[in-house]
Amino acid sequence: MIEQYDRARHNTDEVKNLLTMAIGYPAPDFLQKLLDVVYDIEGHHLFITSNQNKVTGIIGLDITARPHGWLLHLAVRPDYRRQGIGKSLISQVMEQFKLESVALETDQNAVDFYRACGFTAVEITSKWPGVHRYRCIKGQPPKSVLKYYHNLTMP
Repeated sequence: MIEQYDRARHNTDEVKNLLTMAIGYPAPDFLQKLLDVVYDIEGHHLFITSNQNKVTGIIGLDITARPHGWLLHLAVRPDYRRQGIGKSLISQVMEQFKLESVALETDQNAVDFYRACGFTAVEITSKWPGVHRYRCIKGQPPKSVLKYYHNLTMP
Protein backbone atom coordinates (compact mmCIF):
# COMPACT_ATOMS: atom_id res chain seq x y z
CA MET A 1 0.00 0.00 0.00
CA ILE A 2 1.26 3.47 -0.82
CA GLU A 3 0.75 6.72 1.03
CA GLN A 4 1.47 10.35 0.32
CA TYR A 5 4.86 11.45 1.67
CA ASP A 6 4.46 13.51 4.84
CA ARG A 7 7.66 15.03 6.23
CA ALA A 8 6.14 15.09 9.72
CA ARG A 9 5.51 11.33 9.72
CA HIS A 10 8.04 9.77 7.35
CA ASN A 11 11.79 9.55 7.64
CA THR A 12 13.01 12.33 5.33
CA ASP A 13 16.57 10.97 5.26
CA GLU A 14 15.30 7.61 3.94
CA VAL A 15 13.22 9.42 1.31
CA LYS A 16 16.24 11.51 0.28
CA ASN A 17 18.36 8.35 0.00
CA LEU A 18 15.83 6.88 -2.41
CA LEU A 19 15.58 10.12 -4.38
CA THR A 20 19.37 10.01 -4.66
CA MET A 21 19.13 6.54 -6.23
CA ALA A 22 16.45 7.77 -8.63
CA ILE A 23 18.37 10.85 -9.72
CA GLY A 24 21.98 9.77 -9.71
CA TYR A 25 23.56 11.41 -6.68
CA PRO A 26 22.50 15.07 -6.82
CA ALA A 27 23.67 17.84 -4.51
CA PRO A 28 21.95 17.87 -1.09
CA ASP A 29 20.39 21.28 -1.71
CA PHE A 30 18.77 19.92 -4.88
CA LEU A 31 17.18 17.09 -2.89
CA GLN A 32 15.80 19.53 -0.37
CA LYS A 33 14.44 21.68 -3.19
CA LEU A 34 12.62 18.67 -4.61
CA LEU A 35 10.91 18.03 -1.31
CA ASP A 36 10.24 21.68 -0.44
CA VAL A 37 9.35 23.07 -3.85
CA VAL A 38 8.63 20.51 -6.57
CA TYR A 39 6.43 18.22 -4.50
CA ASP A 40 4.50 21.19 -3.10
CA ILE A 41 3.41 22.29 -6.60
CA GLU A 42 -0.18 21.42 -7.35
CA GLY A 43 -0.35 18.27 -9.47
CA HIS A 44 2.98 16.92 -8.18
CA HIS A 45 2.90 13.97 -5.80
CA LEU A 46 5.45 11.92 -3.91
CA PHE A 47 4.29 8.59 -2.52
CA ILE A 48 6.13 6.09 -0.39
CA THR A 49 5.73 2.48 0.53
CA SER A 50 7.11 1.15 3.77
CA ASN A 51 7.67 -1.99 5.79
CA GLN A 52 7.92 -1.84 9.58
CA ASN A 53 8.31 1.97 9.49
CA LYS A 54 11.18 1.73 6.98
CA VAL A 55 10.69 3.53 3.66
CA THR A 56 11.13 0.82 1.04
CA GLY A 57 10.15 2.65 -2.14
CA ILE A 58 9.15 6.00 -3.58
CA ILE A 59 7.34 7.22 -6.66
CA GLY A 60 7.04 10.84 -7.70
CA LEU A 61 4.86 12.06 -10.51
CA ASP A 62 3.51 15.12 -12.23
CA ILE A 63 -0.15 14.86 -13.21
CA THR A 64 -0.70 18.44 -14.35
CA ALA A 65 -1.72 17.05 -17.77
CA ARG A 66 -4.12 14.54 -16.23
CA PRO A 67 -5.30 11.95 -17.33
CA HIS A 68 -1.71 11.69 -18.52
CA GLY A 69 1.22 11.67 -16.14
CA TRP A 70 4.97 12.03 -16.11
CA LEU A 71 6.94 9.82 -13.76
CA LEU A 72 9.54 12.00 -12.07
CA HIS A 73 11.17 9.57 -9.65
CA LEU A 74 10.99 5.88 -8.85
CA ALA A 75 13.29 3.98 -6.54
CA VAL A 76 13.21 0.91 -4.32
CA ARG A 77 15.69 0.12 -1.58
CA PRO A 78 18.21 -2.42 -2.89
CA ASP A 79 17.29 -4.98 -0.21
CA TYR A 80 13.61 -4.82 -1.31
CA ARG A 81 14.11 -5.02 -5.07
CA ARG A 82 12.76 -7.82 -7.25
CA GLN A 83 9.66 -8.13 -5.07
CA GLY A 84 7.30 -6.22 -7.37
CA ILE A 85 7.37 -3.00 -5.36
CA GLY A 86 8.33 -0.71 -8.26
CA LYS A 87 5.77 -2.26 -10.61
CA SER A 88 3.14 -2.03 -7.89
CA LEU A 89 3.91 1.65 -7.26
CA ILE A 90 3.37 2.42 -10.95
CA SER A 91 0.10 0.44 -11.07
CA GLN A 92 -1.24 2.00 -7.90
CA VAL A 93 -0.66 5.61 -8.94
CA MET A 94 -2.09 4.95 -12.40
CA GLU A 95 -5.19 3.47 -10.78
CA GLN A 96 -5.50 6.08 -8.04
CA PHE A 97 -5.34 9.01 -10.47
CA LYS A 98 -7.13 7.15 -13.29
CA LEU A 99 -4.23 7.84 -15.62
CA GLU A 100 -4.55 6.76 -19.23
CA SER A 101 -0.81 7.01 -19.76
CA VAL A 102 2.46 7.57 -17.97
CA ALA A 103 5.71 8.63 -19.61
CA LEU A 104 9.24 9.12 -18.34
CA GLU A 105 12.84 9.37 -19.37
CA THR A 106 15.43 6.97 -18.07
CA ASP A 107 18.87 5.53 -18.68
CA GLN A 108 20.13 2.21 -19.96
CA ASN A 109 20.28 0.75 -16.43
CA ALA A 110 16.51 1.00 -15.90
CA VAL A 111 15.00 0.68 -19.37
CA ASP A 112 14.52 -3.11 -19.12
CA PHE A 113 12.64 -2.69 -15.83
CA TYR A 114 10.18 -0.31 -17.50
CA ARG A 115 9.79 -2.63 -20.48
CA ALA A 116 8.95 -5.44 -18.04
CA CYS A 117 6.28 -3.14 -16.53
CA GLY A 118 4.58 -2.77 -19.92
CA PHE A 119 6.20 0.44 -21.14
CA THR A 120 7.45 0.90 -24.69
CA ALA A 121 10.91 2.43 -24.88
CA VAL A 122 12.52 4.51 -27.60
CA GLU A 123 16.07 5.80 -27.48
CA ILE A 124 16.23 9.60 -27.47
CA THR A 125 19.04 12.12 -27.78
CA SER A 126 21.01 12.48 -24.58
CA LYS A 127 22.44 15.76 -23.35
CA TRP A 128 25.34 13.78 -21.89
CA PRO A 129 27.88 12.37 -24.39
CA GLY A 130 28.10 8.60 -24.36
CA VAL A 131 24.98 8.17 -22.19
CA HIS A 132 21.99 6.33 -23.65
CA ARG A 133 18.61 7.84 -22.70
CA TYR A 134 15.16 6.45 -23.34
CA ARG A 135 11.62 7.77 -23.32
CA CYS A 136 9.32 5.13 -21.91
CA ILE A 137 5.55 5.28 -22.32
CA LYS A 138 2.73 3.18 -20.92
CA GLY A 139 -0.59 3.95 -22.59
CA GLN A 140 -1.19 6.46 -25.38
CA PRO A 141 -0.47 10.08 -24.47
CA PRO A 142 -1.15 12.66 -27.18
CA LYS A 143 1.92 14.24 -28.74
CA SER A 144 0.90 17.57 -27.18
CA VAL A 145 1.25 16.03 -23.69
CA LEU A 146 4.72 14.66 -24.45
CA LYS A 147 5.73 18.06 -25.82
CA TYR A 148 4.34 19.75 -22.70
CA TYR A 149 6.37 17.52 -20.37
CA HIS A 150 9.47 17.74 -22.55
CA ASN A 151 9.41 21.54 -22.31
CA LEU A 152 9.08 21.63 -18.51
CA THR A 153 12.14 22.36 -16.44
CA MET A 154 12.69 21.55 -12.79
CA PRO A 155 12.94 24.57 -10.48
